[in-house]
Amino acid sequence: MQLSIRRDVLVPLVSPIGPLFPNTVINDATEGIIAWSNPGNALNSNDGYATSVLVAQTTQRLNATSFTFSAYIEPFRKIRGISIGVEAKQLIGGGTQLIRLIKNGVVQSASKNSTWDTVEATFQVGSSGDLWSGHWLAEDIMSENFGVSIRNSAGL
Repeated sequence: MQLSIRRDVLVPLVSPIGPLFPNTVINDATEGIIAWSNPGNALNSNDGYATSVLVAQTTQRLNATSFTFSAYIEPFRKIRGISIGVEAKQLIGGGTQLIRLIKNGVVQSASKNSTWDTVEATFQVGSSGDLWSGHWLAEDIMSENFGVSIRNSAGL
């Protein structure tokens, strides 16, 4: 899972903001039915997957947090957009993914839908001008409790 944040640029930075990977990925059972297996496989792009097997069901949440943006975002900067790239595939087409942001450890209500293909690809949601119906400060993004939550549904 990759995440990109666009910030307001006033002075050039040595390191441009690009995709970052989470330091923590967990299965969150507070919503959904089917647990994700091997959530730690979503920590980077290594062709290992967090997996779930669904038949007319929904998964629990796969929560990815702690992206270490503090090295790239200066405090008090205005956040202008959030783009998420999810490297994924599904064995059988037709499922829908519900993707939400996590702010201060709380899964937000604004969501984006994505449909994954049977061939591995990076699926993008959000954009450099999309705030996901929220107000975001640099401190929100730099928090270890900032992240992305994914639920998958099939056959519903």
